Amino acid sequence: MYRYRLVTDGSPDHASGDPWFTVRMEELLKFAPRPTGAGEMFQLLRDGRPRTRAELATVTGQARSTIAARIDSLLALGLVTPSGEASSTGGRPPSTFAFNPAARVVLAVDLGATHARLAVTDLASRVLVEHEEPLAIAAGPTQVLARVAALGTELVDKAGASHRDLAGVGVGLPDPSTTPRDGR
Repeated sequence: MYRYRLVTDGSPDHASGDPWFTVRMEELLKFAPRPTGAGEMFQLLRDGRPRTRAELATVTGQARSTIAARIDSLLALGLVTPSGEASSTGGRPPSTFAFNPAARVVLAVDLGATHARLAVTDLASRVLVEHEEPLAIAAGPTQVLARVAALGTELVDKAGASHRDLAGVGVGLPDPSTTPRDGR
């Protein structure tokens, strides 16, 4: 439950002094914007549950033709894949579509004061391959980033992917206020 201040005339304290009311999250979600683009449609499908076009139309409030166009875009990118058919209530069974976590990979890099830890994951964050080694961040950005780039390339190759499959790279760095000047 969340508490919100009710202001009806622009003043912080309306006639009753300091009115508050409680709203359930479900009530707020009624007014939340519904997904409109292919990206939002993708987010709906990321839970891995196969859905039909009709189910997606119901959830989003969009026309079936709009849903079909969004699904076609996601299919072309490989981010969504056909996943079978739903049970039919008569006529041809509807096709279902689901998230394809193997469509791309992500390179995750964790740089500590004295180590480098890298991993390649699929889009569902499942680690495909990882590597850790000592690496002093005090060696400077040229040396550290060159090593990270070489390791990243090697790991993407080991994961059976190419640089074109790379959806993104995330890098975590130590906070300079907590890293002593000597790098330990």
